[in-house]
Amino acid sequence: MDADIAEHIKACQRCQKRKYDRPQPTLLSPLPQCTEPNQWVDIDLFGPLKTSGHGKKMVLCMTDTFTKYVELVALTDKEAETTGEAIFNKWICRYGTHVDFVRQWQRIAKQAGNRAL
Repeated sequence: MDADIAEHIKACQRCQKRKYDRPQPTLLSPLPQCTEPNQWVDIDLFGPLKTSGHGKKMVLCMTDTFTKYVELVALTDKEAETTGEAIFNKWICRYGTHVDFVRQWQRIAKQAGNRAL
């Protein structure tokens, strides 16, 4: 039965006109390797979690991909200004400017980088 269906599709003019030739998917390429500390910093935001006594319910995780050093910051909300301020105060002021931030959350990347930093 499968062979009959395949033959019908190959012979059918209407089916051939509607056929969409999809391009072959490209292979994934690995990210370039870091060569020094503070070259790439991965950022992720977790939450909302159970609110603490200080009103914190989000956790910002910043990881240096070369050394695997992790810095965690508790935040009250996930607003771009709050997140950008935490990145600036807890990473950039302590460890200097970085070569590139690999932002895993696009809203933080666009808003926090432009407004808060």
